[in-house]
Amino acid sequence: MEFDRLQKQYVEKRRNISPVRNIKQSRHTFDDIIYQKVGKREKRRKPVEIKYNSEPKDSRFTLKAFIPWLKKTMIIGALLFLCFIGINWNGFAWSNTEQEIYIPPLDPVSPLVKFASVNPLNFFTDGNETVESVLTEEIPPALPEVIKTFSYSIHEVKRNESATGIAQKHSIKIGTLVSFNNLKDASKLSIGQQIKIPNMDGIPYTIRQGDTIYGIAEKNKINANEILDVNNIIDDKLIKSGDIIFLPGAKMNADDLSMAIGLKPARTMIRPVPGNITSRYGMREDPFNPGSRRMRFHRGIDYSGNLGDPVKAALHGTAERRTNSVLGNHIVINHDGGYSTIYAHLSAFSVRSGERVRQGQEIGKIGRSGLTTGSHLHFEVRLNGVSVNPQDLIKN
Repeated sequence: MEFDRLQKQYVEKRRNISPVRNIKQSRHTFDDIIYQKVGKREKRRKPVEIKYNSEPKDSRFTLKAFIPWLKKTMIIGALLFLCFIGINWNGFAWSNTEQEIYIPPLDPVSPLVKFASVNPLNFFTDGNETVESVLTEEIPPALPEVIKTFSYSIHEVKRNESATGIAQKHSIKIGTLVSFNNLKDASKLSIGQQIKIPNMDGIPYTIRQGDTIYGIAEKNKINANEILDVNNIIDDKLIKSGDIIFLPGAKMNADDLSMAIGLKPARTMIRPVPGNITSRYGMREDPFNPGSRRMRFHRGIDYSGNLGDPVKAALHGTAERRTNSVLGNHIVINHDGGYSTIYAHLSAFSVRSGERVRQGQEIGKIGRSGLTTGSHLHFEVRLNGVSVNPQDLIKN
């Protein structure tokens, strides 16, 4: 303690606060207004000893050191590849798309057509162009479907076979068979005789001076393009007088056909009734089991008609009245040349058995006797007991 000379009081002697003391420690002292902060003393680090290795570093290849480099290389390569695909996508996609160019092949020339062979390349070029130049230009549109060309097969006549039976077996008309084989008498076929069977109905035609494909088509009421396609004709200007072509769908002259099958032109058959045809000659679904898909062969033509309508003779001959459970009341008329006609499901007879009838004479009336689904006329034509298609013999 020291005595204050002015106030005559004892006061404590002030001491200087240690600079390392914090604020809390000097809180109640005169030195509270003085803030001193002293940071912590850093620890001394031990000096790093540098060791010098006199041995050289191992430079041998190790998988552990190669893997990081490989990963980086693959990532960079993948990025570059994706950039390349993105930049060249349009051209890349087009080049990898299969582009088919259809060039319709030329079938072998029909056996009936005596035309010079045509180089398939000439279908697109004029002879001065190359294949490469043609393929880079516009190609004509592809054909919508494969065109059926004419051809024929050979059938050897066997015992008890007839022309109508052969035609029926190969699903062609008797007129097609007769005209294509130029049969003068279809009833006189010999065993072992070779008959040509066309793959479609029609007749052959010999080109005359001044004929054109379109003129021939108009005359025979068929399509000119069908003639060109079936006969594989590229240019109709190539045909010349004397060439033989096939007319698909054309019919043989009725008088010529009648002569070939044993009927004279004056004896061409007529329709026995004026009604519409409700069922044609050939395969059909069983009318007594509709929806069963059971197919039966229909040996004649069914004509519509009302009960009691008159039925007329298709050709003159000798009438014979018959009755059974299938055809019911029916009349058979025998004609010259081995032909006979049958008129079935009649409700009444208008002639007697053994009576000679003329063409167009009334012989009975439409009915529904026998096995039938309703009133109509069932009309058949037979040659030597074998059924033939009546439409090939009836004059329209």
